[in-house]
Amino acid sequence: MAESSKTVDQAIRLLFEVRHGGPGSATELSRRTEMSRQAVLRVLATLEPHGLIRRNGMQYRLGAGLVELAAGLEPDLRADARPALAELVREFGETAVLTIRQGDQAVPIEQVTAPERMVRIHYRPGQAHSVARTAHGRCLLLGMRPAEMKAIGLDPEKLGPQLFRLEELGYLVSHDELEQGASGLAAPIRGIDGRPIASLGIVTPSNRFPDERAVARSVRRAAAEVSKAHLGQIRSKG
Repeated sequence: MAESSKTVDQAIRLLFEVRHGGPGSATELSRRTEMSRQAVLRVLATLEPHGLIRRNGMQYRLGAGLVELAAGLEPDLRADARPALAELVREFGETAVLTIRQGDQAVPIEQVTAPERMVRIHYRPGQAHSVARTAHGRCLLLGMRPAEMKAIGLDPEKLGPQLFRLEELGYLVSHDELEQGASGLAAPIRGIDGRPIASLGIVTPSNRFPDERAVARSVRRAAAEVSKAHLGQIRSKG
């Protein structure tokens, strides 16, 4: 087995702690990560010049360099999805989002917002949430075996009715789950084996959620188009 790097491990732990626990001073981050303050300062001093961490007074927070790194995540899939996302925005005037799964987290990797809206949903770069929450997250669980769900801390019995509904309708809806006042509708983008590689749909303020049947029709069509385009890319490269 290859030997791991203690310093790299500390840097990753520190980045995730700032991501999930919020900004903090070197002393606070030392306490939260159970790393020595000297080690925290050494890692912060390494990350800061690369823009991965930025300092504001005594507080350290995530830096804009992470956005540049994230831009390389699933570039082909993102490129295939952009036209479909833009079309959903044109049709409904709401934010359209492409989401993937990383472990037990749903991670939005591409979004198109409606510029004319003063109030709109907008995901921050790197923002993630439990894959069991929201329509976009649960769409990513389609076809997952109970043992696989349990391995990432999910309850297959609790999620079963939602996944049955997804199999039946081809889409899911969520209201006020991730945040009060936010709703979404999503459909899975399928890979070669038929299982989801991503989900695609819209997110809106709950008080102006469009007609479900109209949104579902367009979102399912968009997800199917992206699936076809992405599979075509894979086969052409193979």
